[in-house]
Amino acid sequence: MTHEQMVRSNKRNKESSLKAIKLPKLPFDTIIEILSWVPVVSLLRCKCVCKQWCSLIQDDKFVLKHMDRSRPTDQFYRTADEKFKFISTYGGLCLERSLSNSRVFRIRNPAAQQVLYLPDGPEYTNTMDFAFNSSTRECKVVCCCWENNEVDSTEASLKIITVGKDEQWRTLILPNQSLMNARGEFVLKVHFSGVRKVEGVVHLTQIIRLTAPDYYLQVQSLDVWRECFTTTTLPQGVFVDLTKVRGYTWNNCTSVVDMTEETLNILALEDFKEHKWSKNKIKIPLKVLKDCHPHLRDRTVSAAFELLFGASYDFKYNKRKGIVTKATLRPSGERLHKPSLMTLRGMKSE
Repeated sequence: MTHEQMVRSNKRNKESSLKAIKLPKLPFDTIIEILSWVPVVSLLRCKCVCKQWCSLIQDDKFVLKHMDRSRPTDQFYRTADEKFKFISTYGGLCLERSLSNSRVFRIRNPAAQQVLYLPDGPEYTNTMDFAFNSSTRECKVVCCCWENNEVDSTEASLKIITVGKDEQWRTLILPNQSLMNARGEFVLKVHFSGVRKVEGVVHLTQIIRLTAPDYYLQVQSLDVWRECFTTTTLPQGVFVDLTKVRGYTWNNCTSVVDMTEETLNILALEDFKEHKWSKNKIKIPLKVLKDCHPHLRDRTVSAAFELLFGASYDFKYNKRKGIVTKATLRPSGERLHKPSLMTLRGMKSE
């Protein structure tokens, strides 16, 4: 046998032996389980492996399964585009506002690099937030607008769109709005709570002037999915001077806050459906906040009160003592973000 014949023979033997070896094949259910733990960025690359994987990664059930297992990033989310400001995030989707045009808003999935621009925000848009049902992928955006008509007078309104369906913002009529106009009442202050993502509820707190010096405080709670309101009125006398209180969000509850003798006093609306307020006010010594916020140390009580509402705090509350023992300042405009494969109808690649 010549050398050339021996080489050919060895090659045939190797090929036949390779054919004889059958590599173990993973059940597809096992592949699904493994891929559901893979980070989004790596998972997007896996779409190129084969058509079956590509189809799987885009499947609604798989997207939900992957989102349930996805963990929040260790770092706060920041928009990579310096021309936009972060507003809120849920389900891997982020709502952002243009810094150059106050009426331009968009929803992004930064991990999947998908984006959807919303219809231009209405005139006098102050802020907005969104509710998202991950099971149906229905998304609604609520916009809060207010205009200062006169000295100490504010006109507030809520507008809404269903993403992928509405091309224009729809105005939601606030309860008792016509009655307020007939009485000559006007709004002194407004607080928009932002959407509570799980329940799909947003609260609009209004301090309303009846006749000087009489004021009352109402909370309009909007069920975003049903687009209906529940009205709760703060009992008279709970706070001495309503012109000095603010709307706030405490422990995921819309709340009313004032400051007396260097103490923040918080009354929370614990159950808006039952119009139930907390039994007692939660008290936060200003010293706790001054210790973690150097800008507050040399401020007067009133100046510190104003500055506090430009910052975001994570509080440690001692339930037994009824006071806050620690307050950690969270960087403005930053939130923990949970990457996902979730997209909305009409989204395009960035």
